[in-house]
Amino acid sequence: MDYIGGGVNLHNLFNLIVYLFHYFSQLTISPVVIFFAQVIYFSLAVLAFIGIVILFRRNMRLMTDLFGEKLSLVSSIASSQSAEGNARWQKIKNLANSESSADWKIAILEADKILDEMTKRMGYEGDSIGDRLKQIEPSDFLTLNDAWQAHKVRNDIVHSPNFELDSRQVKDTLKKYENVFKEFHFITPGEGLD
Repeated sequence: MDYIGGGVNLHNLFNLIVYLFHYFSQLTISPVVIFFAQVIYFSLAVLAFIGIVILFRRNMRLMTDLFGEKLSLVSSIASSQSAEGNARWQKIKNLANSESSADWKIAILEADKILDEMTKRMGYEGDSIGDRLKQIEPSDFLTLNDAWQAHKVRNDIVHSPNFELDSRQVKDTLKKYENVFKEFHFITPGEGLD
């Protein structure tokens, strides 16, 4: 004999189920009972549908409220970063517009510092910008190639003391940094290079 948990015989349970199906299939139910059963089932279906609609609308309202709170938080963070970024970017632009190649190098080094801080704030880990940039998925960072190219110029400046820049190369490099900073709202769109 097969018993379940507390001593229920599977064979007897199966026979009971077969008997009940056979019994209910032999019943003749009056049309009035069938009609009332249909009305009750239809009413329950309508109530269930209304309940689903109410729950769906309540869930949508909750999601809208939650999304609105997150959007305002992101907006406030972005605006504070933009204000800070715009001031720093203005200093970099002033250095880039100088006639001194030393100022140009400082401008690129300062832009790279911003990139360093930005990648740290975004949660990427690593000892250097290069380590952090290697972790980034290109679909998450549309200007990743610009970041790499600009950072390479920074590395040339730092590791090659005789490295020389011309004004066009400075503008091109800073334009790449600018593209990255605009993508992540570190500077506002109107704050580009002159």
